[in-house]
Amino acid sequence: MRKLIALAVVLVLILGGCDNATKRLVVEWTPPDSGESPTSYIVEVFDGDTWTELRGTFESDTKMTFKYSVGEILIVRVAAIDRFNRQSDWSEPSDRFFVGGDK
Repeated sequence: MRKLIALAVVLVLILGGCDNATKRLVVEWTPPDSGESPTSYIVEVFDGDTWTELRGTFESDTKMTFKYSVGEILIVRVAAIDRFNRQSDWSEPSDRFFVGGDK
């Protein structure tokens, strides 16, 4: 059995707001380039205290859109799941980003 190789890049884009209190964010990543092909992904966000799984809309196999509160500072990471339900190592965390502006 081959192990999934860790994911490469995490990109976070802040898009137009849903309202004044929330923003729509996009997380996009590259799939592992070796090992078993992923069948799904887990996306987590770190808010400064804990890692929490994101609940959002998958736009494609490697792109998720979600909403978050304006004023939050977040870090995102991604892991792949293969057909045997094995999880890859976590991607390198994204750069810290500020929801609602640059900081």
